[in-house]
Amino acid sequence: MYYNHYHHWNQGQNFYASKSFKSFVGTTVQMNSKIKGTLHAIKSDYCVIESNDGVAYYPMHHVKGFTQVVEDEQDNNSQTSENDEQDQSQEEKEEAIIVPGKRFVDVLDRLKGESCQINQGPHKIKGTVMGRAGDHLMMEVNNEVLYIPLFHVQSFSWNYNNNNNNNNNNDNNNNNGDNAKNEQKSSGNKQSSKNK
Repeated sequence: MYYNHYHHWNQGQNFYASKSFKSFVGTTVQMNSKIKGTLHAIKSDYCVIESNDGVAYYPMHHVKGFTQVVEDEQDNNSQTSENDEQDQSQEEKEEAIIVPGKRFVDVLDRLKGESCQINQGPHKIKGTVMGRAGDHLMMEVNNEVLYIPLFHVQSFSWNYNNNNNNNNNNDNNNNNGDNAKNEQKSSGNKQSSKNK
């Protein structure tokens, strides 16, 4: 069952609208009739939703409205085995990392140097956040710096799993290098003790 809670945003109403929707935090919502997921936060000019695709940050001027998703009891009874499987997969899944920030630009500033994606679908752009220049986001994409107007950023996501995997690979490579050095040292020590 869906409960519609639509509100058209404008700059003057963001503060009051964000306060009225704070009760939805932690619930499953559908935003703009497309994005469905758990609402993690509503800030002064953006919201954070975790869907199957990961955590994404949405500027409020692109949010047309929320629909709170509420399941009927009949649906709950018929889907208990499905829910049990989902619960097990959620336990195995890592907890979402939410980047703090009072405003949307604060989140962008904190992710400088990180691999991120703006927008979704055919208009998505993946690259490394270089910073901001006035009202533009600078991203390095294929060794070129793009200047993207902040007003046209409809969503923003940080691929922290990819960054963690890269760090783990670097750690593993460093450990493998250290292990090889230690093996060389120990074999050198064995040879020198044989020579004595």
